[in-house]
Amino acid sequence: MRKIYLILGICLLLSGLFLLIISIKSITGLTIHEGAINGNGKFTGVSFILAGLFSLFLSKKRKKGQAALEFLITYGWAILAAMIALGIIAYFGVFNPDSLVGGSAFLSPPFYINAWQVTSSEIVLEITNSGQETYVLSEGTVTFEGETCTTPQNVLIQPNDRGVITIECAELASRTRIRGDIEIKYQKSSSQLIQSAFGTINEKVISLEGLEDTTYSLIINIVGDGIVTCNGDVCGEVYEVESEVILHAEPGPGYIFSSWGGSCEGAGGDCFLVMDSDMTIEATFVEDGGDGEAEGGLF
Repeated sequence: MRKIYLILGICLLLSGLFLLIISIKSITGLTIHEGAINGNGKFTGVSFILAGLFSLFLSKKRKKGQAALEFLITYGWAILAAMIALGIIAYFGVFNPDSLVGGSAFLSPPFYINAWQVTSSEIVLEITNSGQETYVLSEGTVTFEGETCTTPQNVLIQPNDRGVITIECAELASRTRIRGDIEIKYQKSSSQLIQSAFGTINEKVISLEGLEDTTYSLIINIVGDGIVTCNGDVCGEVYEVESEVILHAEPGPGYIFSSWGGSCEGAGGDCFLVMDSDMTIEATFVEDGGDGEAEGGLF
């Protein structure tokens, strides 16, 4: 039993000292690191140390208590070396929670965020409509550290479908972490009211240096009520050089597809592209006049 108390006491002492090191390692005297742990870590560390001392005291009471002190004297150098090693590792951020967990993004119903990306110039969100109505996203805003990034949107998402919005936010430092609040303004197809969905994002900024050499951007502008899909799925922001993209225009209720513009100008029906440059596409939808056919007989 004495050995159990002895081992338990040493483990508690080491754990307590480790927690104390973690709780104060971010305070350098010049600045306070944003990942500094609050006072709960210090309190827990002190509690572990006191528990460890009490356990050693119990081992001393059970006869041969001198062995505990002898053990500490004999192996004290090893304990001290372990503490120093843990302190160095903690100082360089190995145990920082930000380095141990991935990013996260959340958005309130009727939406949820399927995927996301933060670069040095923009925040991209792939949003899924989990509701029963069609929604038009009109604006995206992300607020973090006193800064606000807002970009108008015109993205129509049908039930159980996805849409991608891009919020421009220049001069974000690579490898820093963005913790912000999201607000997406949207409108139901059956209502004139503007509503808002709120959420949060916690993600590192990635560097896209050199990406321009291997990909080209695709910008799609919608006029009227309808959506455009690429290769049967949601259109992406960028595509690999020389990749083939087939764009299909799908009109909304009461509308018909009228014409393509931009890089697809003159195309009949679906538009076929080979990504050999940055491209901007315009798809125009007009109200159905009753004949159910698009101008030029495209559909």
